[in-house]
Amino acid sequence: MTRESQFISVYAELLNQFALINQAQGKSYFGNLKHSEIEMIALIGDLKDPNVTELAAKSNMTRGGVTKLVNKLIEKTFIEDYQSEVNQKTRLLRLTQTGKDIYTKHHEFLDRINERDASIFNSLTDEDFQTIISFGEKLTDHLNDLN
Repeated sequence: MTRESQFISVYAELLNQFALINQAQGKSYFGNLKHSEIEMIALIGDLKDPNVTELAAKSNMTRGGVTKLVNKLIEKTFIEDYQSEVNQKTRLLRLTQTGKDIYTKHHEFLDRINERDASIFNSLTDEDFQTIISFGEKLTDHLNDLN
Protein backbone atom coordinates (compact mmCIF):
# COMPACT_ATOMS: atom_id res chain seq x y z
CA MET A 1 0.00 0.00 0.00
CA THR A 2 1.39 3.39 -0.95
CA ARG A 3 1.62 6.04 1.72
CA GLU A 4 -1.00 8.07 -0.16
CA SER A 5 -3.38 5.10 -0.08
CA GLN A 6 -2.59 4.51 3.57
CA PHE A 7 -3.33 8.15 4.40
CA ILE A 8 -6.63 8.12 2.50
CA SER A 9 -7.64 4.88 4.19
CA VAL A 10 -6.80 6.15 7.69
CA TYR A 11 -8.39 9.54 7.04
CA ALA A 12 -11.58 8.00 5.58
CA GLU A 13 -11.90 5.71 8.61
CA LEU A 14 -11.31 8.67 10.94
CA LEU A 15 -14.04 10.73 9.28
CA ASN A 16 -16.40 7.76 9.24
CA GLN A 17 -15.91 7.06 12.95
CA PHE A 18 -16.21 10.72 13.83
CA ALA A 19 -19.46 11.01 11.86
CA LEU A 20 -20.97 7.82 13.31
CA ILE A 21 -20.19 8.73 16.91
CA ASN A 22 -21.29 12.35 16.56
CA GLN A 23 -24.46 11.32 14.75
CA ALA A 24 -25.40 8.86 17.50
CA GLN A 25 -24.65 11.37 20.25
CA GLY A 26 -26.37 14.15 18.32
CA LYS A 27 -29.53 12.10 17.91
CA SER A 28 -29.84 11.69 21.67
CA TYR A 29 -29.06 15.39 22.10
CA PHE A 30 -31.27 16.86 19.35
CA GLY A 31 -33.95 14.22 18.82
CA ASN A 32 -35.50 14.22 15.35
CA LEU A 33 -33.75 17.34 14.06
CA LYS A 34 -31.69 16.64 10.97
CA HIS A 35 -28.04 17.59 10.79
CA SER A 36 -28.76 20.06 7.97
CA GLU A 37 -31.45 21.74 10.08
CA ILE A 38 -29.12 22.11 13.06
CA GLU A 39 -26.32 23.48 10.89
CA MET A 40 -28.66 26.01 9.23
CA ILE A 41 -29.96 27.15 12.63
CA ALA A 42 -26.34 27.57 13.76
CA LEU A 43 -25.46 29.52 10.63
CA ILE A 44 -28.46 31.84 10.98
CA GLY A 45 -27.54 32.36 14.63
CA ASP A 46 -23.96 33.24 13.69
CA LEU A 47 -24.95 35.84 11.07
CA LYS A 48 -26.69 39.18 11.48
CA ASP A 49 -29.95 39.33 9.53
CA PRO A 50 -28.97 36.83 6.81
CA ASN A 51 -30.97 36.30 3.65
CA VAL A 52 -31.24 33.16 1.50
CA THR A 53 -28.49 34.29 -0.89
CA GLU A 54 -26.03 34.86 1.95
CA LEU A 55 -26.92 31.52 3.55
CA ALA A 56 -26.44 29.75 0.21
CA ALA A 57 -22.97 31.24 -0.19
CA LYS A 58 -21.92 30.46 3.39
CA SER A 59 -23.31 26.91 3.39
CA ASN A 60 -22.25 25.89 -0.13
CA MET A 61 -25.87 25.02 -0.91
CA THR A 62 -28.02 26.23 -3.77
CA ARG A 63 -30.48 29.04 -3.14
CA GLY A 64 -33.28 26.58 -3.90
CA GLY A 65 -31.94 24.11 -1.33
CA VAL A 66 -31.61 26.84 1.29
CA THR A 67 -35.12 28.13 0.54
CA LYS A 68 -36.57 24.65 1.01
CA LEU A 69 -34.68 24.15 4.29
CA VAL A 70 -35.58 27.65 5.53
CA ASN A 71 -39.26 27.02 4.82
CA LYS A 72 -39.10 23.80 6.86
CA LEU A 73 -37.46 25.65 9.75
CA ILE A 74 -40.10 28.39 9.60
CA GLU A 75 -42.83 25.73 9.64
CA LYS A 76 -41.18 24.12 12.67
CA THR A 77 -40.99 27.60 14.30
CA PHE A 78 -37.20 27.58 14.72
CA ILE A 79 -36.74 30.67 12.56
CA GLU A 80 -38.87 33.50 11.26
CA ASP A 81 -38.59 35.72 8.24
CA TYR A 82 -39.23 39.42 7.99
CA GLN A 83 -38.76 42.19 5.46
CA SER A 84 -35.83 44.54 5.47
CA GLU A 85 -36.69 48.13 6.29
CA VAL A 86 -34.18 49.25 3.65
CA ASN A 87 -35.39 46.97 0.85
CA GLN A 88 -38.94 45.61 1.15
CA LYS A 89 -38.15 42.84 -1.36
CA THR A 90 -35.44 41.36 0.84
CA ARG A 91 -36.47 38.45 3.07
CA LEU A 92 -34.31 38.40 6.18
CA LEU A 93 -34.15 35.62 8.73
CA ARG A 94 -33.69 35.34 12.48
CA LEU A 95 -34.00 32.69 15.15
CA THR A 96 -37.11 32.38 17.26
CA GLN A 97 -36.67 31.61 20.96
CA THR A 98 -36.93 27.90 20.14
CA GLY A 99 -34.27 28.38 17.47
CA LYS A 100 -32.05 30.23 19.95
CA ASP A 101 -32.41 27.28 22.34
CA ILE A 102 -31.26 24.89 19.58
CA TYR A 103 -28.41 27.28 18.70
CA THR A 104 -27.24 27.22 22.34
CA LYS A 105 -27.58 23.42 22.48
CA HIS A 106 -25.52 23.15 19.30
CA HIS A 107 -22.65 25.07 20.86
CA GLU A 108 -22.93 23.00 24.04
CA PHE A 109 -22.78 19.86 21.90
CA LEU A 110 -19.64 21.09 20.12
CA ASP A 111 -18.07 21.84 23.52
CA ARG A 112 -18.86 18.28 24.64
CA ILE A 113 -17.18 16.90 21.50
CA ASN A 114 -14.12 19.05 22.18
CA GLU A 115 -13.98 17.85 25.78
CA ARG A 116 -14.41 14.23 24.66
CA ASP A 117 -11.47 14.46 22.25
CA ALA A 118 -9.27 16.84 24.27
CA SER A 119 -6.89 14.15 25.52
CA ILE A 120 -5.90 13.25 21.96
CA PHE A 121 -5.46 16.84 20.83
CA ASN A 122 -3.61 17.76 24.02
CA SER A 123 -1.13 14.95 23.37
CA LEU A 124 0.03 16.69 20.17
CA THR A 125 2.82 19.20 20.18
CA ASP A 126 2.37 22.58 18.53
CA GLU A 127 4.69 21.33 15.78
CA ASP A 128 2.53 18.20 15.26
CA PHE A 129 -0.55 20.38 15.01
CA GLN A 130 1.05 22.80 12.58
CA THR A 131 2.20 19.92 10.35
CA ILE A 132 -1.28 18.40 10.26
CA ILE A 133 -2.96 21.76 9.59
CA SER A 134 -0.43 22.73 6.93
CA PHE A 135 -0.87 19.42 5.13
CA GLY A 136 -4.67 19.69 5.32
CA GLU A 137 -4.56 23.20 3.84
CA LYS A 138 -2.24 22.11 1.02
CA LEU A 139 -4.43 19.12 0.15
CA THR A 140 -7.59 21.25 0.31
CA ASP A 141 -6.04 23.88 -1.98
CA HIS A 142 -4.98 21.15 -4.41
CA LEU A 143 -8.48 19.64 -4.48
CA ASN A 144 -10.07 23.09 -4.84
CA ASP A 145 -7.84 23.75 -7.84
CA LEU A 146 -9.30 20.63 -9.50
CA ASN A 147 -12.83 22.07 -9.32
